[in-house]
Amino acid sequence: NKDKIKVSLKQGETKQEEIIITNTGEEKIKIDIDVEKIEHFVKVSEKTFELGPGEKKTVELSFIARENSKPDTYIGKIIIKSGNVEKEILVAIDINSKKTLFDLQVEILKKYLYVYPGEQIIAKVKIFNLGEIGRVDVEIQYEIIDKDGKTIALSQEKAAVETQASLIKEIDIPQSAKEGDYILKVKLTYGESTAISSTFFFIGKKSYFEDNNVLMIIIVLVSVLIIILISIKLRKLQRENKKKVIIQYG
Repeated sequence: NKDKIKVSLKQGETKQEEIIITNTGEEKIKIDIDVEKIEHFVKVSEKTFELGPGEKKTVELSFIARENSKPDTYIGKIIIKSGNVEKEILVAIDINSKKTLFDLQVEILKKYLYVYPGEQIIAKVKIFNLGEIGRVDVEIQYEIIDKDGKTIALSQEKAAVETQASLIKEIDIPQSAKEGDYILKVKLTYGESTAISSTFFFIGKKSYFEDNNVLMIIIVLVSVLIIILISIKLRKLQRENKKKVIIQYG
């Protein structure tokens, strides 16, 4: 029931997520679950089981950030297999310093969640000073990573933060970027304190039904077509009724 999972943890913290697997077929099937590249951070409650036709199973995922885990964004996959059928869930795990001095949030503006190679994304970054220090200059790094963990774009800047700061960042997408899911990772560093936040977006052609403007145009066109058809039908009925009146009068 999911194709992406994003989890944010501090060193030494654990969080739980769930996935629901449903057998939509008409035969009993065997399910195997594998974790790729993030095995040290994820424990699966049950990796092998069977499902009858129409049966569902809730699988618990435990995400674990150890005390000595390096603050970073770790990208991997949860792979669900049944015979020749395979589904991948893309996972991004943000691990922050245990005693971070800042809280960091990143959001890609809705219009830029789907972009083409050579275009750019625009992200809003919010930084909150948790109150232990005054106004300081922090290092901010922006990184675009593909689902295999490869960096395709990297930039950095400094920002002054007192209590909080809100930044708008434009990031160019390389012309060579391939179609697929990507992660924007934002990393804030001040001394030994690190705060990390990430979010998903897609490079490539988007579905028409994922484009709100296109969907609205389709709805308007369909509505206009329905009105025209109703109008034609009403005129036809009016003409037929008029003929009946004339015939009856005659």
